This record gives sequence, C-alpha cells and structure tokens, in this order.
Amino acid sequence: MKHKLHKLTLGVIIVVLVLWMASGGVLYYLYQSMQASTQIQLQAETKEYKKRILKQIDYNFQCLRTAASILSYEDLEDRERLYTVLQTANGSNDFVNMAFFTQDRMGVMTRSDVDNPQSFPLAQCQADVIDTVESAFEGKESISRLFSSADFKTAANNEKLCTYSVPVYKGGAVVGVLTACDNIGIFEEILSGDTVLGGKGYLHLLNDQGEFLIRSSYSVIKEQPETLLDDSFMSEEAQAAVRKAFANQEGVSSSFVYDGNRYQFCIEPVGVNNWYLYCADTDMSTSQYMGHILMVAAVSLSLMVLVAMAILYLGYMAFRRNSAALVKLAYYDRVTGAENAIRFEQRLEAHKAQHLPYSIVAVNIHRFKFINELHGSAGGDQVLRDLKAAIEEQIRPGEFFCRDAADLFYIMMEDTDEAVLRGRVEQLTAAVRTAWQKHYGGGVALYCGVTVGGDRVQALLAMQSIQASMQTEISFYDAKVHAEERRKCQIENTMQLALDQEQYELFLQPKFRLDTGALAGAEALVRWRKPDGTYRYPNEFIPLFEENGFCTQLDLYMMDQVCRQLRRWMDAGRVPVPISVNQTRLLFFSAGYVEKLTALVQKYDVPPQYVTLEILEGVATGNTKELNDVIDQLHQQGFRVSMDDFGTGYSSLNALYQLKIDELKLDRGFLAMAATEEDAARRRAILDQIIQFARTMGLETVAEGVETAEDEALLRELHCDLGQGYYYSKPVDVKTFDEAFMQ
Repeated sequence: MKHKLHKLTLGVIIVVLVLWMASGGVLYYLYQSMQASTQIQLQAETKEYKKRILKQIDYNFQCLRTAASILSYEDLEDRERLYTVLQTANGSNDFVNMAFFTQDRMGVMTRSDVDNPQSFPLAQCQADVIDTVESAFEGKESISRLFSSADFKTAANNEKLCTYSVPVYKGGAVVGVLTACDNIGIFEEILSGDTVLGGKGYLHLLNDQGEFLIRSSYSVIKEQPETLLDDSFMSEEAQAAVRKAFANQEGVSSSFVYDGNRYQFCIEPVGVNNWYLYCADTDMSTSQYMGHILMVAAVSLSLMVLVAMAILYLGYMAFRRNSAALVKLAYYDRVTGAENAIRFEQRLEAHKAQHLPYSIVAVNIHRFKFINELHGSAGGDQVLRDLKAAIEEQIRPGEFFCRDAADLFYIMMEDTDEAVLRGRVEQLTAAVRTAWQKHYGGGVALYCGVTVGGDRVQALLAMQSIQASMQTEISFYDAKVHAEERRKCQIENTMQLALDQEQYELFLQPKFRLDTGALAGAEALVRWRKPDGTYRYPNEFIPLFEENGFCTQLDLYMMDQVCRQLRRWMDAGRVPVPISVNQTRLLFFSAGYVEKLTALVQKYDVPPQYVTLEILEGVATGNTKELNDVIDQLHQQGFRVSMDDFGTGYSSLNALYQLKIDELKLDRGFLAMAATEEDAARRRAILDQIIQFARTMGLETVAEGVETAEDEALLRELHCDLGQGYYYSKPVDVKTFDEAFMQ
C-alpha cells in the first residue's frame, strides 16, 4: 500500500510537473505571439509616419522646383528683381527664408522679418548649408542635416533648422541654386502628437549616432539621455542590435525595461540623411493581462489538474479571440469589414517585390454626402457595404482592395490592359447600382481613377479629374492628368500674388425687368487677367479655390470691388443699380462675416440695399437655423439675400419656406432646350409652380440663362420678375457696362 502510495505520489508529481512545464511552454508561446503582434503593429505605424515625413519633404522640394522654374525666366543679374521674386515665393510658402546663389557663390536672401535684400557669400553659411548648395550646383537636389539656428547667422530665432536646395537651369545648364531654410515644426507636429498607436505610443527622430533630433514629450522615460545608446534601461543585447542596425542602415525591433515594465520598440530608417524613426508602445494592458493568466494558472494547478487544464485552454482561446480582434482593429475597416489602407500598402509592397504587373483603381461615390443626408448614416453605410460586396465579387484570386476613408476605396487588379480594366470597372458600377436599387429603389453613381503600375496618389488624381462629371465613370492617369495637377499647382502658387496685384477683374452682367424692360441690376462676376493680357475664366480656378479655402479672400475682394464701383457711380452723379455678389459657404459661415461686409460698405459710404448676396442652395443643407441667424444679421444691416441656381441640387420647397431670403434665382437649366414637347411641358409646369410659390412667399424671382426672345416671352407670361442672360448681354468689364447701360 505504501509502495502504491509512493508510486501514485510520484505519478501525481510527474503529471503536475509535466503540466506545469506544458503550461509554461504554452504561456511562453502566448507571450511571444503577443510580442510579435505588437511588433507588427509598431512597424506598420512607424512606416506610416515615415511616409508622412517623406511626403512633407517631397512637398517642400516641389515648392522649390516651382519657384526655381520661375527664376529660370528671370534676369539673375538684377538683384532687386531677384529679391522681389524670392520675397513673393517665400510669401506663398512657410519657409523661414529663401536664398538664391549664383555661380560665383554669392547669395541674395529674403526673410519674413527683413524687408531689404541681403547679399552674402556662401562661405559665411553653416557647413550643412554649404554642402547642400554645392550638391545642387552639381545638379542634385538635397536636404541638409538638422542644425541650430544659433549657428546660422540669417535665422531669426534659436531653433533647429534644415535647408533644401535645388538647381536652377537655363539652357540646360545650372546657373544657380535656390535654397530654402525651414524649421522642423511640421516634423514635430507629425511625431509629437498623442495619436501614435491610438494614443498608446510615441515617436522620436534620431540620427545614425542615436542622437535625438526630435524628442517626443510622451516618452515613458523621464530622464533625457543625450543618445539612445546612453539609455541605461536598454540591455546590452538590445544596444548591440541597435548599433548593428545603424551600421547597416536597416530597421530593428527590440524592447527595454523601465520601472519594472517591459516596453516594445522598433527603429525604421527614414531614407534621408541617415535619419531613423524610433517608435515605442506604452500600452501595459498586454503585460497585465499576461500576468493575470500566469497567476490564475499557478493557483489552478496547485488546486486541481483539470481546473488548470481548463484555465489553460480558456486562456489560449481568449488570446486567440483577442489576437484576432487586435488584427481586425489594426488592418480592417469597422463599417464594411474591408481591409484598411495600411494593410493595402503592405500587400501592394509584397506584390511589387515580386515584379508582377498590376493596376490600382480608386473608387468613389458621386454625392455621397447627399446620400447620407437623404437616407441617414445607416443608408450611407449600406451603400459602402454594397460597394464592398460588389468589389469582392469582381476581384480575382491574388487581387485585393481596401476602404481608405469616407467613400473612397482602392483596388489592386492584376490586369494592365485599358480595355479590360474599363470593362471590369463598368461591371463593378453596374453591380453597385443594382444593389442600391434593391434597397432604396434609386440610382447611385461611381467614378473611378486608374493607374497602371503606379501608386494610390496617381489613381486618386485620375479619379479627381472627373469628380465634377456625372457622365464619365472612369479616368486613366496619363500625361493629361499630370499636366492638370501641375496646372493646379501653378494656380495655387500665383493666386495670392494675383490678388495683391489686383489681377482679378470685376465683370458685370445686366438684369432687366421683364414687365417694363428697364435695367434692374447686375451680377458681379470675376475674371482673372494675367500679366500677358489673357484671361483665366472662373471654371478654371473657382473650384480649386473652394477646395483650398482661398475663395474666402476672393469673395471679400470682389465685395470690395463692387462697393468701389457703386461709389464711382454715385460720385459721377449716376443712380446706381443693385449688384449681386456670390458668397461661398466658407465665407458665409466664417467668424465676423457680417462685420466684414458692414465695414466695406461703410468704407465706401454706399447704401447696403444696393448689394445682394447670392448663396447656393447647398449652403442651406442641414443649417437652416444657423443660416437664418446670419440672414437676420445681414437684414439688420440693410443687405438683401438671394438663393442662386435654385433647382441644380436637391432643392426642397420646405427648406425654401423656412429661409428668410429676399430673392429666388432660377437655374438656367429650366430654360434649356427640351428633347421632346412632353419634356418642355413638364419644365414649364415646374417653372410656373416655383414662380407662383415664390410670389406667394413674397420673393422676387430672377431667371438665368435667357438666350432667346422665346425664353423672355415665356418668363414674362409666367410673371417672373427679372431676366438675365446672353439675350441681353454677356458679362462685360465695368467700362463696357457703363457705356452700354449707364449712360
């Protein structure tokens, strides 16, 4: 019996030891898997920030290239003119200063805090500046290492700077170098935020000596060592791995211990000036969770083998669920379940590494914002899920896609033939349209951009080139799209200078009373007169200004021009006619809007009732109360408010009823030539009802697009108040308007 007891005890001990070792092995495996998952997320986050930094650097170089191309047409011996060009270019960018060096290494520089040109020899500059300039004289674009502005005599403050240098060519030869000095504020904004790893991580920027170029304020280490390799909390093994990575210019992943807690980190080379990104994970939930599992396992094993086995099994299953959730959070979109842009880029890089052909398709939904407004967020989400399902049905094995943001999707297709790609995209749009009709009984339209062997940016540019067109569903990235992007860049680089030089001219198109034929007013329209005397028309620059926000400055400038013209008429003893001025959404809801307009009419001492402010019906969407508050303030100051282009969007008579406007301006589409008599009858009926409704509401009506005597007769018959269009006059400059209509 005693012998059996010994054997049983020995057996129990062996079983317990085996289970303990097995559980230890499982727990170690779980721990390593968690560490590997954390490292994958760290590496993905670091590479994303690396792309942001490189994108910013490329943007700065693009700004310099644009300025350099302008300099190539200038007389480089004329220092005063050269300084003016530099000052204008510097004013359009956020550089600390800009300088131009001639072949004799003499420079002229402009700076935001100095008004006069400064000439100086290159030899007086900091060594890093000299290196970049000399590289540019050899035809190479370059960026310097970071250096202190205390060592740079032309800097205004003691801060860290870097310089960008590009060659300036004339006749194919380098005739000078354009250099811009910039602080590292943009990099600090990228790296020092609290959004790294969802607020559970931080980033440093290092050089290849481990020195901190930009140090995050969110670091868990309170001490501030001079270099990463001085960090006493990093093991010798980890330090050796970091040194090896610096020597080989490669990435590395490891960990360090601080205050008893272990933190994961990874280092990734940026690819510029031997800079490296250091990313650390500060989330302690994984370590705490692991400690809990170990404690439960130890207690359970000491009480009962079966309980221990159950706990180990449950712990393993819990880890698998949590691991799957982490992967889903890191790489998948919450609304549709599709992969996100980070995962897409990883898979694209792997595909490109195999040197396989591919194309990228960018997919977007026309007027997705209105779908959300009409059907709510649930309806918008359903459209996104329908689009995701349609893409899944269309792609082939080996192809993949992602949802980037809002209604933007990217697809990697292995086809490169344009006809094949066009056919596949048309199948995709048809499938989405069918699914949408099934849910809501209406139509939905897609527009797509395609680049063969390119990147997401090129596909996006191709897509944006047809954003305003409802007839074109697909566009391929080509020289035309690239030229359009360069055209936009050139417009953005000169738009402020054009405003300063008053290149934007006031044109007027008259309005006439339909019952008497008398002149009743005019609409202010803008034309951009370039220095060579040619014009840019609004459709070339207004959409771009609405995208980048410059429209607010242009709107106020046009308001100033209108008040100035009203003052001229009054000074000449003429009775002014009211002028309507277009107002964009950005300006209308901007702070101090009413005060700015009031200040302008007071500046020129003109009655506000001569100014009508035109807003598009889209301004009222979802903002009726806020819009009426602004209109009330405008009415108190004496201004009139008109709704422009009524009928172009999702017009709502209910919304019109709620608005406190004074005038309704009917879109020119109501007068467009109808395809059939039945269509013409329907348009007439709709136009009649709108005019009658407006009259009932006490609103004055204005019809745009009057081009024939028949148009005028129809509007007069329907009792429309005013007419405007080419039947009376095209938009003309102020002098021509005066001679034709104000005598």
